[in-house]
Amino acid sequence: MADVCVIIVAYNSAGVLAEAVSSVPDGIPVIVVDNASTDDSAKIAAAAGARVIDAGGNLGFGAGCNLGAAAADTEFLMLLNPDARLEPSTLDLLMAEMRTDSGIAAAGPLLLNGEGKPEMPRALTLLDEGQAMMEAVPSDATDIGFLSGAALLIRRDVFEEIGGFDAEIFLYLEDDDLCLRLRQAGHRLRLVPEARVMHHEATSSPPSRRSLWLRNHHTMASHVYLASKHGIDVDFGRLRRKARQRLILAWMRLDLDRVAMNRGRISGLRAHGPGRLT
Repeated sequence: MADVCVIIVAYNSAGVLAEAVSSVPDGIPVIVVDNASTDDSAKIAAAAGARVIDAGGNLGFGAGCNLGAAAADTEFLMLLNPDARLEPSTLDLLMAEMRTDSGIAAAGPLLLNGEGKPEMPRALTLLDEGQAMMEAVPSDATDIGFLSGAALLIRRDVFEEIGGFDAEIFLYLEDDDLCLRLRQAGHRLRLVPEARVMHHEATSSPPSRRSLWLRNHHTMASHVYLASKHGIDVDFGRLRRKARQRLILAWMRLDLDRVAMNRGRISGLRAHGPGRLT
């Protein structure tokens, strides 16, 4: 029996999903939670050898991960974005690192962008005070305050202990919230730079102005919700004013992409919770 199960949440991810599933080593089970895709995501995942769970609707990323985790019975869960690919040694390196210390609840690899260059890790969540970005990629495994949900290995018992992802967060910042709650519960997070994952960010579904609006709406709505949840003082009035100024400038320049982005930010900043617009 495998020690780890890979969980992928898909939403109109047909263009990248087969590569993600195929990057998982033989013998490792893969669960794909399909969030009511209107393309061939479910068929492609099944053809690649994954077990497909129909979410019955677009639940969002966190709730989709929770559904996949509930169907797994392995020691570890590997959460993987559909636009990400594991290198052959990644899972072994992450699990080996976690087995050195039972206090490590989750481990993450170094993410590489589409050009194969490292994405700079964040030292902290966006819900912490202080400088979030690291100044350099560490050469050795190190404790860290934030791990990206794009590729995250976590102990299944710990994931269940803290209740998984907050299902009220439809999209974006759910990994910030998870990492903060893990640390608050006394658990540690470990970045393992030797482990690598290719991450073609924002390619899991076709880009459009609608998707730009949604991305910015949900990011801001999640920020509003999490500020209230964790008692974080954020000047959302200033953020709204800045978004309005940028919207006016975008209209003046007929930059319709930035119009969509800033309209989404303004809409999200008005939200009292994440809002489940799809």
